Amino acid sequence: MKTRLAAAAFALGLISSGSFRSEGDVEIYIRTTANSSVGFIHGVYHMALPDGTSTRPSEYTGSAFMVRDGWIASCRHVLAPWNDDARHRDMFASGAVPVFTVLTITFPGRSAMDIDPMTIRHSTLVDTAVARLSTPSDIPILEMREDGTEGTGVNAYVLGYPLGVGPLYYRSP
Repeated sequence: MKTRLAAAAFALGLISSGSFRSEGDVEIYIRTTANSSVGFIHGVYHMALPDGTSTRPSEYTGSAFMVRDGWIASCRHVLAPWNDDARHRDMFASGAVPVFTVLTITFPGRSAMDIDPMTIRHSTLVDTAVARLSTPSDIPILEMREDGTEGTGVNAYVLGYPLGVGPLYYRSP
């Protein structure tokens, strides 16, 4: 469980408060830098079955952040959601294949961008995954801090959209 939690925190943009002088510095960093690197994922997929039919589409949302030029990091359950769904295990055994009809990411103030499903790479041990955007972008990279201040007793901030866009609507004027 601890490994899964750590992987999920990484995949959503963990910020260690030990890297900053004050809580105010953390808030400034999130508002001015980190915020523009965290994106909202929208996906729709179905399972193509060997007999030529397919399952009903499944729609979901999640979060990811830019980690390299054109590459995003997220949780496996966001970029490859069928891996954590027991219903799909038997389908895979019979030769079913997941097919995305929509896989996009939207960063604050930007239009939705396509994620190339063929580039998805995920861990089989922990809940992490990476994928490449279909077109180049100038989204800032969210740099992970590994300066030795991480650890027990240090506040951490996880960035993302764990409840979808609903809470954003509630906060809108």
